[in-house]
Amino acid sequence: PSDERMISATELADTTAIRPQELCEALFATTTLDRQGQINILASLPHANVRDPVISIVLTQAAEHPLGGSTFLRDVAERLRQVQCVAPPGFVAPAATLLGIFAWQAGEGAMATCALERAVADDPDYRLAHLIEAAVASAMPPWLGRDALIGPC
Repeated sequence: PSDERMISATELADTTAIRPQELCEALFATTTLDRQGQINILASLPHANVRDPVISIVLTQAAEHPLGGSTFLRDVAERLRQVQCVAPPGFVAPAATLLGIFAWQAGEGAMATCALERAVADDPDYRLAHLIEAAVASAMPPWLGRDALIGPC
């Protein structure tokens, strides 16, 4: 993306985190995310009290999806791909990690690997990215990690 589309760290610092359900509604929407929607997601995902319930909600919705979870997860992953593309340095890791999780759960190992590598490059200390990267690299089947990722909210 061009620099004019990039979101600045200042814009994110001035934004209050949204609730997990609101963030999921944005991820599930069929309309294009506007700039404020992207900002809301990027400002919220660094907070584990938002990020972790979002993972659980998305994976639960995927398991219950009438047309199959893989398509649903690919759609959510695509939305996160778009969001992490406009993230400033230091804010990429959470969105890229969730992209990696949902791509892995959809059976898209190559996409998951690329996203997780980007997450680690942005924040080498982002432990969730390392954990999921190890699971994907070891060819752990997605279903094996799903229950641990859903966990209690």
